[in-house]
Amino acid sequence: MRFQSLVVVCLGLSIGFYVYSQESQDVLVNALKDELARSLSELQLEDEPKPYFISYAVNEAHSSSVTAVLGAVTTENALTQRLLSVSIRVGNANLDNSNFGAPGLMVYTSNLPVTDSYDELRRVIWQATDIAYKEAVSTLASKKTALKSRTEEKTLADFSTEEQFKFEDPNFAQVLDFDYETLSDRVIKLSGVALGDTAIQTSSTTGTFFQTARTYLDSQENFHRVVSRSCTLQTHASLQLPNGRIIKDVNTSYAETCELLPNIDKLIASQTLFMASLDSLQDAEELESYAGPVLFEDRATADFLVQMLLSRLSARPELVADAQMMGFAQFPENPFEGKVGRRVFPKFLSLANDPLLTSFNDAALLGSYIVDAEGMPARRTELIQDGELKTLLTTRVPVEDMTQSTGSNRLQSGALPGNLLVTSTETSSRDELIELLLELADDSGEDFGIIVRRIQNPDELAPDFNTMMSAVQGAMAGSLNVFPTLEAFKIYPDGSEVPILPATFANVNDSVLRDIVAVSNVESAFNVPITFQSTIALFSLSNIFAVGALNPSFVGVVTPALLIEEIELSDAGGDKPKLPIVPHPLLESSTNY
Repeated sequence: MRFQSLVVVCLGLSIGFYVYSQESQDVLVNALKDELARSLSELQLEDEPKPYFISYAVNEAHSSSVTAVLGAVTTENALTQRLLSVSIRVGNANLDNSNFGAPGLMVYTSNLPVTDSYDELRRVIWQATDIAYKEAVSTLASKKTALKSRTEEKTLADFSTEEQFKFEDPNFAQVLDFDYETLSDRVIKLSGVALGDTAIQTSSTTGTFFQTARTYLDSQENFHRVVSRSCTLQTHASLQLPNGRIIKDVNTSYAETCELLPNIDKLIASQTLFMASLDSLQDAEELESYAGPVLFEDRATADFLVQMLLSRLSARPELVADAQMMGFAQFPENPFEGKVGRRVFPKFLSLANDPLLTSFNDAALLGSYIVDAEGMPARRTELIQDGELKTLLTTRVPVEDMTQSTGSNRLQSGALPGNLLVTSTETSSRDELIELLLELADDSGEDFGIIVRRIQNPDELAPDFNTMMSAVQGAMAGSLNVFPTLEAFKIYPDGSEVPILPATFANVNDSVLRDIVAVSNVESAFNVPITFQSTIALFSLSNIFAVGALNPSFVGVVTPALLIEEIELSDAGGDKPKLPIVPHPLLESSTNY
């Protein structure tokens, strides 16, 4: 295996899609610094505390996208947006206005002009700072009132003391040569793969290039300017079964820039395989009920781990709430916080978070970053060693026994991993995994085992209303949600595989992770988008907008295949609208020409 790490010089790419000139950034930084200095010295309401901490973050986001259906472009979009996020703390580090009310509400967000007028920038920053300060003063007063009604004393500080960190991406003011025509050509060709496929009812392909330039500074002299980018090719398609049931699927490729995507021949081969896999579901079986072993392979392994662990790896502070909030202000419960020092994985497995890694075996890890949303440096954290939970990821908000930041505040609302690395001291070949899978299935009274190769990711394929509401309600209660399968098979003792229709997971809990009985001897790297999932995991929708979420966030995952002793599965079902009255027009045209 080969890992590549981030060093102080970020990826050697030039950036030309948009220009962040040195002069432009100097205007912005000067406006931020000047208003910060003035606010620290002069901003104060009579008889109220002055700010003891102020931070400004500006996210300048650009996106360009093109969508095509069956070889014809249908939509083209380009968007530029500058967002200012202001965070103000009044009081002191032991007791301030944070950690009161709903998670993440301490950040005030406003649009900034995209032009570089010093006077206009100062005016908008001034107004946003004024609003944020008044809200901070009001919140602190309410928090103090709420604390008076509590029987237990507050023992933890609200803000940690950290070493100063400064970083400036040397490529920040350079130019990336983004080739829109090449991206558009790829989208057109990929969308055309569905031409002539009469089973596919709908399909569309979208290519999108995102770029976000982030400037951050605060009153403790932390400072950074970084650029993040991603390029995505995504095809959504659906077919309707003879019984009316709609089956939806998605095929996605990610890279940091569009030039780093696979070449067009590989993309077309992947698209052709995707369409064939969707077509094959016309003859797939419904899984009535199943309680037995499941082998997670390929991308399903990464999505499964992210959906199981994203809400578990973050240490969260207890929020102070008044009587009217009735508990709704709390972060979702995290059972892992009470399991530090206890076993949560089998003894042969370990888990680390390392956002400084950029690649694994030449596969890019898009969860890489150097500095987090609070200006803290990214760092490697050993989370689970030999099955035992050692610690959790933290922000600058102290949590019991975890009082320093791990540099993991990625969305200004809580700690999230960057790159998750699963390692094992015991591995098996794939043949050995299949043999064990079938043995365990027989012990469970099943005639077959289940192999899952892809599961639904809500950032790629929006779940139906019932599934989404179940996920949100589960997150509020602190329970786990694994989204339905997209590509899964029954495997029989003779080695034959039979595709099954999308199936849902039931009664998934933390013990499932301890029930991993074997892993493969091959590790693979995947990139899992988490923008929507992190909202569910952290229950803090307001902060998605505070960081300029035009640019999706990812967790890179390096993992072997996982064999789990027992999971419950059943057919996902779904709506069954009436079939079209007239058959697909291509069926008629194919008989006429």
